[in-house]
Amino acid sequence: MPVATADALMGLGLPAQLAQLLGGNPNQLTTTGTAVGTAALIKSTNTELLTAASQTGAILPASPDNANVMVPYMVANPTATTGVLYPPTGHTINGTTSVNVAQNKHVLAWQYKPTKWAALVSA
Repeated sequence: MPVATADALMGLGLPAQLAQLLGGNPNQLTTTGTAVGTAALIKSTNTELLTAASQTGAILPASPDNANVMVPYMVANPTATTGVLYPPTGHTINGTTSVNVAQNKHVLAWQYKPTKWAALVSA
């Protein structure tokens, strides 16, 4: 049976609070590439990375794709290899071009103003 994410449920018209309660499951994303241009696109605000190989990445969405200012993105890496989280092309995250997400680490990322992202990485 497919598992519905909160994002998918909201896309079907469910109110946000109900969708969060029913669809609190992370969207699994296999990371790809070792640069912004080849990284896998994050399409959910709750994402679990499946790192295909060390230093492969995922990229946060740009503005028309729902990455509005102050929308939080939760990214978890339960796999045995480090993944890389990239901001959209032309953006920065914590003043740089990427954030490493080591094994069993989690990141809370948000765009605090246009083209500027902040990220908190778990200890």
